[in-house]
Amino acid sequence: SLALTHTCNTPWAESSSKIYPFYKRGNNSLTDFGKEVVLEMNRLGMLIDLSHSSKGTAWAVLNVSRAPVIFSHSSADAVCPHIRNVPDDLLLRMVRREHSHPRVRETLTRLNH
Repeated sequence: SLALTHTCNTPWAESSSKIYPFYKRGNNSLTDFGKEVVLEMNRLGMLIDLSHSSKGTAWAVLNVSRAPVIFSHSSADAVCPHIRNVPDDLLLRMVRREHSHPRVRETLTRLNH
């Protein structure tokens, strides 16, 4: 897996952290190159880790990625409000999206037996 960001922004994706001013963009999301990074990760079979990504980056990845994504070490913002945690609407979007992915459906079916 690869986290697109951590404490700092990358040239192609923004972090949830507002501490560092590097690579700030107005849309708080993915650049066109960032979208290419996501698609290449999909092609290589890599997991995309959205922990510490900005909400805009996470939404953009959910709209671009052709494969399931993860939040490997984030909490739910409703349980523990913090800029780095994931809001409910984003978690719900991810769950709905992932449940529609054929590999995820197959895995869940096997787990339910």
